[in-house]
Amino acid sequence: MRSMRKISHLFTLSSIIVLAFIVPQIAFAAWWNPLDWKIFRGADTKTQIVEMPSNELESKVGDNESSTVSENNENTQKSTNEAPKVSNASWWNPFSWNVSKKSLEATEIEKLRNEVEELKKKTNTSAITPSQSPVSSSSVSKSAPQPIAPSVKLSNSQIIAKVKPATVYISTEGGSGSGMIFTTDGYILTNDHVIKGVTDAKVSLSTGEVINGTVIGRNEVVDLAVIKLNTTKQLPKIDFGDSDKIQQGDEVFTFGFPFGIEGDVSFKEGTISRRIEVYFETSAEIHPGNSGGPLVNRYGQVIGINTAIFGKSISGIQLGETIKLAIPINNAKNLIPDLKVGKVVIDEKVRAKENEEKSRIEEAKKEADRVVAETRAKEAEAKRKINEENKRLEAEILVTQQLIQQKQAILTEYNTKKLNLEKQISDRKAKYYADYIALTESFKGRGVTASGVQWQYDALLREANKEIDLLSIELENLRIEYLNKINQL
Repeated sequence: MRSMRKISHLFTLSSIIVLAFIVPQIAFAAWWNPLDWKIFRGADTKTQIVEMPSNELESKVGDNESSTVSENNENTQKSTNEAPKVSNASWWNPFSWNVSKKSLEATEIEKLRNEVEELKKKTNTSAITPSQSPVSSSSVSKSAPQPIAPSVKLSNSQIIAKVKPATVYISTEGGSGSGMIFTTDGYILTNDHVIKGVTDAKVSLSTGEVINGTVIGRNEVVDLAVIKLNTTKQLPKIDFGDSDKIQQGDEVFTFGFPFGIEGDVSFKEGTISRRIEVYFETSAEIHPGNSGGPLVNRYGQVIGINTAIFGKSISGIQLGETIKLAIPINNAKNLIPDLKVGKVVIDEKVRAKENEEKSRIEEAKKEADRVVAETRAKEAEAKRKINEENKRLEAEILVTQQLIQQKQAILTEYNTKKLNLEKQISDRKAKYYADYIALTESFKGRGVTASGVQWQYDALLREANKEIDLLSIELENLRIEYLNKINQL
């Protein structure tokens, strides 16, 4: 019985081993496995077709389409996982056989190809850069016009290279100043006070060439003038900016020839300090000689004309803090066309002051001539009286022969000293009137009023009267002295 049981147990164990290890190996052998038969491989073929394009597409599609590709791969994997189930379930179904599924496979393949092409198009579209992105005709027609790009800020060297060739040195009989060429045919904008009183000027270009120019138009009220160069050459010109857009604190730069020193153009930088009535005040240096030169912004555009400075000065050299002013270019733009055709605007107030100054000078000259004539008449009268006095004295001397020689000597000495003193008095009066005229001439064109300088005229008069009084006293003492000498004889 025991042996039978052992045999039974061995048989059972052997059966289990065969069923666990050998049967599965045979069951899944490819040579007889229905899953590997061609008739059941439709789903696998479909899966392969899907996987190949998706892998090929995955290498080309960017990050923007990764989600789409992932979704496609998920669907592909799903179809792959489900394919064996379909094969196992329909191995007997005629519709799943290879012959009947050829048309279905072709349709599925075409559909998958179309999907791949669509995905490629989407990928290419997302990869286009903004500058290359296509714009539909409808969006173009509806879009607003593109604004003009703002000017590019320039470096200092670029500003100099742009403005310097059109900045000029202006020389006249009355002085010198600066200017700017604003048209290529040689029209120059400058201040009126630079060419005041003249009709012609010599203009030096930045190249060193000197060209004669003619004053075409001038406006004394705004202090602007236009000169036309006598040339047919095409010249560099400045560009006008918009002075209305200038704000307090904006960077500005001045060009010109300070103190009338000819040579290279001076370049100074600063900011707009403020607006004073119709002027810009700037911290950029403006000196005598800069008048008429350009004031430019960071874009190399002219936004003002250097005009005036206020402050204490000695012999034209400014001392301490000064206020530098420039005319905004927009104030000049509307006036330039009239100035180019020869319009002249006179400042009646300035003319009235000039005429008043001329009248004062004429009156001073007339007074000086009157004083000179009066002095000469007095000298002639004095000589006549001296002659009469000499005759009288000589008659008295003849009374006493003994005293003639002594009296004659006394009279000669007295007359010599007397004439000397009288000449000193006359010369001192003439000097006073000459000093008066010179003082008057020194105030010409400086805009001073008579009340402001009257103290200087009073000082001249006091000094002259003091010296004349001393000479008169000395003359009287001389007369008394020599009379006493004669009486003592």
